[in-house]
Amino acid sequence: MPSYNFRNKETGEEFTETMTISEAEEFVKNNPHIDWLCGAPFIGDPWRQGLKKPDNEFRDRLKHIKKTHGGNINTF
Repeated sequence: MPSYNFRNKETGEEFTETMTISEAEEFVKNNPHIDWLCGAPFIGDPWRQGLKKPDNEFRDRLKHIKKTHGGNINTF
């Protein structure tokens, strides 16, 4: 289910809600003090695209596995 970003006009607070698009439309309609923020759609997986890397502990574990068992293991 997609997530949508909103802003409370009164407090300036931004928040994210997970709901269908019809629920989001109804939410904004019933709450006039809420703005629906427009953003770029999320396309793809940031882990596989190389935008995010595993933390150091996980990378150390991969290095240990590669050293112990050999093979082609990407340790980033």
